[in-house]
Amino acid sequence: MTAIITPEIRHDNAAALMTSFGANQYYMGVGRGESWADDTAPGVPNEGGTMLLDARYGTQGMIKLTDVSLVVPRWNWTYDEVYYSYDDRDTNLLSRPFYVMNDDYYVYVCLVAGTGTSTIKPTGTTTSAFTTSDGYQWKFLYEVTTDGFNKFLTNVYMPIQKAPVADDTSLQWDVQNTVVAGAIHNIKVDTAGTLYTVATPPTVTITGNGTGATATAAVTGTGVTSITMTAIGSGYTYADITITDSGSGTGSVARAIISPAGGHGADVVKALGAYFVLINGRINDSVALGDIIPGQDFRQTSIFRNPLNFGTAVISTALSLSGNSGFTLTSDSGFALDDVITGGTSGAKAIVDIYDSSNNTLRYHQSVITGHKAFTVGETITSTAGTGVINTITDPEVDVTTGELVYIENHAPILHSAGVIEDMKLVIQF
Repeated sequence: MTAIITPEIRHDNAAALMTSFGANQYYMGVGRGESWADDTAPGVPNEGGTMLLDARYGTQGMIKLTDVSLVVPRWNWTYDEVYYSYDDRDTNLLSRPFYVMNDDYYVYVCLVAGTGTSTIKPTGTTTSAFTTSDGYQWKFLYEVTTDGFNKFLTNVYMPIQKAPVADDTSLQWDVQNTVVAGAIHNIKVDTAGTLYTVATPPTVTITGNGTGATATAAVTGTGVTSITMTAIGSGYTYADITITDSGSGTGSVARAIISPAGGHGADVVKALGAYFVLINGRINDSVALGDIIPGQDFRQTSIFRNPLNFGTAVISTALSLSGNSGFTLTSDSGFALDDVITGGTSGAKAIVDIYDSSNNTLRYHQSVITGHKAFTVGETITSTAGTGVINTITDPEVDVTTGELVYIENHAPILHSAGVIEDMKLVIQF
């Protein structure tokens, strides 16, 4: 038995995640200061073994996530490139550049591809389709806004959305409000046929459940090579194309390319295959307040949904949270990042995430390898680099064992430096 997941469920899942962000508290966690076996080739995350547990306990800190957007693959219009026309029967359509973004960050769908490369950049925001002198026909869809540019545009993806109802201030709303449902913008010739003449080209008849579409055929040599729409009509969800000749021409076969539901521009989210959700997390010291540790690196990025404040049943809402336990120390010296410390009385072990000798404080995490024994006040902790006596034990701000861990990414080390902003863009594909 064979089966597929349809585009509809992929869209539904992406939309559900977007909705979930409005109804829940999401956080980006960073952690794992200690090295991978090979930092250039981190292991692949998995759902078994110790990966999920260590991802939780290794979390140094969290940043609240509020910026999320649907995205699609980014195709920049480039001079002298070939682009594909929209085709409802092209099974590879979503992997082809059938839409483009120009350098004004306007996005266009290609309705009819020219016979060669594209040499004239599509421009403007007219709501009607237009043809450039290189033979390409385009239709403006939407504009990537300044906010979208700053938060969600990458080299690989670009943001996309459907304009809110009655958003009459946006260019996209103008498109949505004027789109012609069921118009036929293109008829593709599958078989040229033979014995047609240039002087008396054949007649094109369009029969379907819509009205008003008309077209003319062009002959090159003795075959029909192209069909041009003279009226796009409306209301078509299917159409048959009949080519009849007054002479001896025969054998030409063509088909109508049916526009997406509602027409081109009615719902760009579905038409362009927005199965991707981009989540933007920005590590900024003015917001993180040391919860994301300056001077420490991290090798895991994760997403938590509805974690709890430590020691409570209250869902966290702060802009940033520390995931580390910690000590205040006396008679301490010499601890280094990623050292393994050992409690002389308890036998507890942990990994150092930050040591502040001026304030006699240390923050740490534990893992499956170190175990999860508790340290005790008054005991001496030692490492290969230092020693100290625990004066007080401090709890983390967030309980990293709570909330739903919905995403883990292993990567090469990223060093968070004081005053530097890391703009983290995480893409989830459905």
